[in-house]
Amino acid sequence: SDGEYKIFFMDPIEQKPYPVVGKIYDPFRLTWSPDSKWLAFIGDYGLIRRHGIWLYSIESGKVYPLVSGDFSRIAWSPDGSKIAATICEPNHPNILCDRYEIWEYDVSSIYQN
Repeated sequence: SDGEYKIFFMDPIEQKPYPVVGKIYDPFRLTWSPDSKWLAFIGDYGLIRRHGIWLYSIESGKVYPLVSGDFSRIAWSPDGSKIAATICEPNHPNILCDRYEIWEYDVSSIYQN
């Protein structure tokens, strides 16, 4: 679908959800950082709707782009300094995906801010 999604949090006492991020399209694989201060997700974000991996900071409430691409899975390293991601690398333009690679991204400069 082409609809806009939002990420909601919920106060455990009031039990009322509230939106924290909007303008997300086709989101999936939301993954918390080891210290629960960051949320990584795959999808399209913002007005440009660039597909890739995005990082949401709980403290600042901002979304940061990590990398563009056709990713299918993501995982944080135990210390939160890196994200491993599975990306589709087709060998033929008419094939959706016939080969996956695992790439690693250093997020320590973003993660520490």
